[in-house]
Amino acid sequence: MAFSTALNNICFVLLIACGLYYTAKEGINVRLSRTSILSIVIVALLLIDIVVFAETPKDYKVGLRYLILLCTPIILMGGGKRFFKRFLMAYLLAYAVVFLFVIVGIVSNYWQYGEFNFYKFGGNTQSFLIFERLYFGFMSMIAAVFVYMLCKTNLKMKYVLLAAIFIVNFILASRLSFLFLTVFLVYNIYVDLKSKISFKHIFILLMALSVLTVIGLKNEGFKKRFFLNSSSIDNYMLQLKIHEPRYAIWRCAFQIAGKEWGKSHFIGLDTERELQEKLVDCYGKTIYIKDKRAWFVKARYNTHNQFLHTYLMHGIIGIVLVLILILVYAYSYRGILPSMWLLFLIIVFSLVENVLMRQVGVFLLATCFAVLGKKIKND
Repeated sequence: MAFSTALNNICFVLLIACGLYYTAKEGINVRLSRTSILSIVIVALLLIDIVVFAETPKDYKVGLRYLILLCTPIILMGGGKRFFKRFLMAYLLAYAVVFLFVIVGIVSNYWQYGEFNFYKFGGNTQSFLIFERLYFGFMSMIAAVFVYMLCKTNLKMKYVLLAAIFIVNFILASRLSFLFLTVFLVYNIYVDLKSKISFKHIFILLMALSVLTVIGLKNEGFKKRFFLNSSSIDNYMLQLKIHEPRYAIWRCAFQIAGKEWGKSHFIGLDTERELQEKLVDCYGKTIYIKDKRAWFVKARYNTHNQFLHTYLMHGIIGIVLVLILILVYAYSYRGILPSMWLLFLIIVFSLVENVLMRQVGVFLLATCFAVLGKKIKND
């Protein structure tokens, strides 16, 4: 893990260096977009809040991750369309390497067990996934949007790549990425067939959906991850409460948010350690299943929601600044579909994961914001 962390940091520094090099080499008149400037200001304010109250190495590590986000506008502020295209292709190449590891792991796992049994927490995926299933899903969602950006005129290539990404996430039962990619695929199919719908296309689409439905019914991992074995809606909700960790995590996080009135309500708690201790204390008091309580206390789960975490750590002021940034991005890129899809997946992922607590999350988020913040003016 230490080597992986160092490698990620080295690659990120090299990426920034490449951006600066191409900016200087091609003599492009660079001007940061207003959204990039606003994001730099807001991230800087949140970083100052962390640094002022930091007490432990963990607080400073979080501060360093914010610092990485401050550097993202530099990556693509220069270099022209060619460098931008190379950046997208480089990301897809890196994703392809991870993708191949996952394919090998899926095949070997099926050969060993005779079924797709990727339903346990971590479980059988940890042996071949470079990082958690959720983050592979995040990487896959970004890859799908980049494929959409690069293959607008080559529909066959676009759908081959999107189908491959979709099928692997479907087999892994990666819930969020499966839902996002389903919506994304349906949208692309609708747009591309809108002007030339034929019976042949409809037949192929229905056959593909039928095949996926049959596979889904045979995929035990998929059924268990989505709780499709439930006998009723009440049973489904009960299974969700018992087996979905976020139910207990968010309940505790909201309890803490409700109690922290006064100074913490406006500027947040002082340190990450303080929030972590409050969460662990809540897990011990509110989770009544003994094994599950011990699991949560030992794992010391964070909030698993970036917006909720931002509110708890930075108060109303911090969450309002973040929401303003999102609204400005949404307004600035209205009608620009690739940017809107990227912004949408950032929001959706941040609702179920504390992205800034993981290094891989920070780098993937930085990749998205680098693309969103790109603005070059040629003389």
